[in-house]
Amino acid sequence: MESESERQGSPYDLVPVVLVGVGVRGRMWARILAREPGVHVVGYVDPDPGARAWVRETFGANARCFAHHPEALTGTKPALAVVATPPMERRALCVALADAGYTLLVEKPLSADLVDATAIANRCQQIGQRCWIAMNFRYAATTVAARTILQRGELGLPGLANMTYWRNRDGGSPGLNKYPLTMRQPMLWEQAIHHLDLIRHIYDSDVITVSATTSNPPWSEYADDTTVCATLTLANGMTVQYTGTWSARTARDSFLWRTDCARGALVQTALFDGLHIVHDGTEAMEYVPLPVQEPFMDDIRLLLRAVLHDFHTGDACAPSIDDHLRTLAVTAAIEASAEHGLRVHVPTFAAALGIPMLPDVVAYDAPARRFTQSSGLKRPKGATRGTDNGSDCRWRWGERDEYGLSPRGAWGEGDPPRSGRHRGREHR
Repeated sequence: MESESERQGSPYDLVPVVLVGVGVRGRMWARILAREPGVHVVGYVDPDPGARAWVRETFGANARCFAHHPEALTGTKPALAVVATPPMERRALCVALADAGYTLLVEKPLSADLVDATAIANRCQQIGQRCWIAMNFRYAATTVAARTILQRGELGLPGLANMTYWRNRDGGSPGLNKYPLTMRQPMLWEQAIHHLDLIRHIYDSDVITVSATTSNPPWSEYADDTTVCATLTLANGMTVQYTGTWSARTARDSFLWRTDCARGALVQTALFDGLHIVHDGTEAMEYVPLPVQEPFMDDIRLLLRAVLHDFHTGDACAPSIDDHLRTLAVTAAIEASAEHGLRVHVPTFAAALGIPMLPDVVAYDAPARRFTQSSGLKRPKGATRGTDNGSDCRWRWGERDEYGLSPRGAWGEGDPPRSGRHRGREHR
């Protein structure tokens, strides 16, 4: 049985925490929270009796469990709510927790619906409540080292990158969440979002345009697309090619991330290891020593400690909800690009929902506007950040407008072709 008594002291008072959602990911959070010296878990929330039974078996019969969050908020006094429920059902929950006065730490993605995500962000902003997002890959040793190497500048400015993620994800495996089997665009919203966030984070630059396709091979057990192919242009001038899949047919997964710079390259050959430097004009791969980490555990611990630091000091070190909205905008833009077969200008796309981009994006925006002059989509009326009308933010064909989707003259007037992999939602 795991116990909170194993924890060492903290310079701050313990932060009372309620964990909402004790599924696969929530149980990982439960173990991390139980051993974190800066927190004290005052309640666990999950409608599944089996999940609540697991909590009591793991942390003792006295662990306070609740079927629904209103009961937990009445029976406990948390300062921080860690939300680990499926991303399709977060809007009402997060708004209720924020309105009740609780600071939020939410599993990624904040929501699989960009309208819901902006509504949560808008509400937190209105009431002055902080919200962080658990983008834990930012705290992997490979990420920290790669970002540091690029920022040091010894390889020169990065110009080209290619990331390939090949995985055979068994959706029925006992240790994995089951909801991706039936959700919309599971690879994109559950997995690729991590990689897209890393692209923004490591290159310290936002995305200007995306061109993408998504697909699902005949043997896939998933209801929707499990493969994402995208070309991204960044505000710093980089071009990044991304391919990710959950439908590989080999047992061994593969990951390769190569970044070519003015004086060499940075090559990562495994998801949490295998970082190498290749100097210009050579073939030798110089291995970068990294601290030993337990994947999906130590990176989450570091994320949690960054959140606790911000909670106590008011700093802005951990991934914020506002920063996460920009990653979500890229993710949603890829989905839109794949659906309509068009290049998406991300800053304009994001602006339709009131998501601000960084200053470097604004500076780069003028030459990038050539991608927005002949959009094939009509900007939804009233599509502002936090709108309650989600249907108004679906894309439809109509008169040309600067919504951010092009290239110039892609189809001419009228509807896009429905052949091949360019499938609308009505066909899914």
